[in-house]
Amino acid sequence: MMLCYVRNAGGRWSVPAFWSMIQIRRIPSAAGRVKLPPVSVPSQGRLLRGREVSVFYDNRRAPAVVAEHDHGQLQIGLLFEPAEYVLSWRLISGELREQRLVGPQLYLVAPGQVHGCRWETEIELLVLYTEESFWRRRVKRKIAGVSIAEAASGGNRDIVIWQLASTLRQLCSENGEPDDRLVEIVGGALALRAIKLLCSAQPVPGVVGGILSPNRLRAVDEYIQRQLAYDIHVADLAKQVGHSVAHFTAVFKNTTGWAPYAYIMRCRMLKAHELLGSGEYRLGEVARAVGYLDQGHFSWRFSDYFRYPPKLLMTQARARSFKDRKIS
Repeated sequence: MMLCYVRNAGGRWSVPAFWSMIQIRRIPSAAGRVKLPPVSVPSQGRLLRGREVSVFYDNRRAPAVVAEHDHGQLQIGLLFEPAEYVLSWRLISGELREQRLVGPQLYLVAPGQVHGCRWETEIELLVLYTEESFWRRRVKRKIAGVSIAEAASGGNRDIVIWQLASTLRQLCSENGEPDDRLVEIVGGALALRAIKLLCSAQPVPGVVGGILSPNRLRAVDEYIQRQLAYDIHVADLAKQVGHSVAHFTAVFKNTTGWAPYAYIMRCRMLKAHELLGSGEYRLGEVARAVGYLDQGHFSWRFSDYFRYPPKLLMTQARARSFKDRKIS
C-alpha cells in the first residue's frame, strides 16, 4: 500500500483529504484521557493527542525521575541513541523490578501496569499512547506487564521502526503546529509494528537468578569504559563483582537485558559514535580508542550497528562545526 503526501500552500507536507477519509476511522475521541505523569523536572516536550494514537516527543529531556504511575493506554517507548534509562515496574505481588535500557531501544507497558522511570543524563525520548480501540482489533493475544526488545531479536535495530520514528520526530519538531492527521498516521504505523514485534516476545514479569546491585553494575560499567581500547573478557567483568562467569552472565543479563559480550560491543559502538560526533578525531583514532586495530573492520561493525557509515557521521559533525564557527 502506498501512502501519498502533498505539500500545501504553506510549504508543509500533509495527507490529502481523500486519503484521510479512507484511512482514519472516525470514532469518538478518547484522547483526552492521556495525561503525562508527575516528573521531578518539568518537560519542554510536546504531547500531540490523537483519536487512537497520541505522541509525546522531547528531543532534549533533562535528567529526571518519573514517579510510579499507570495509563489507560498501551504505552510504547523509544529511546534514541545514545541514551541510558532505568525502567521500573510492579509485579502483581507488589514487588518492584528494574531494568536498565540503553538506546536505541524500545519497550512496551501494558494498560494499567504500574511503572516509573529515571535517567541521569539528557536523553531524546519518543512515547506513543495507543487507545484500546487501536490495538485490540490488531493484536489477538492478551497484553500484560512489560515487554522489552531483546538484543538477539534485532527489534531495537529494526530499520522500519527507526525510519518511522525518525519521520515522526521530524514532524514533532516542526515549527508551529504539526499536521495532526499525518502525525497520527505515522505514529499508528510505528505503534503497530512495535506492538507486533514486542508482543512476539515474552513479557518481562520479573527475573530469575537475581540482579546486580547499582554499585556493582556501576563498577562493571566503569571497568568496561576504562578498557574499551583493549580486549575485554567476561571473566574480567565477573572478577569486578566477585562472581563466577556463569553466575555473572545470568545476573548481568537480568539487570541490563544484554549478554555481556553484546553489551561490550554496544559500549564500543556508543563511544565511537560519541567521538566521531565530536568532529575532533580521525577515523583511525576512534577505531583504536574502542579496540579495533583494523579500520576497515571497525567501519563495517559501525555501519552494521547504526545502519549508516562512520564517515557520514564525521561529515555531519564537521559541517556543524564549520557552521558554528561561521556564526560566531
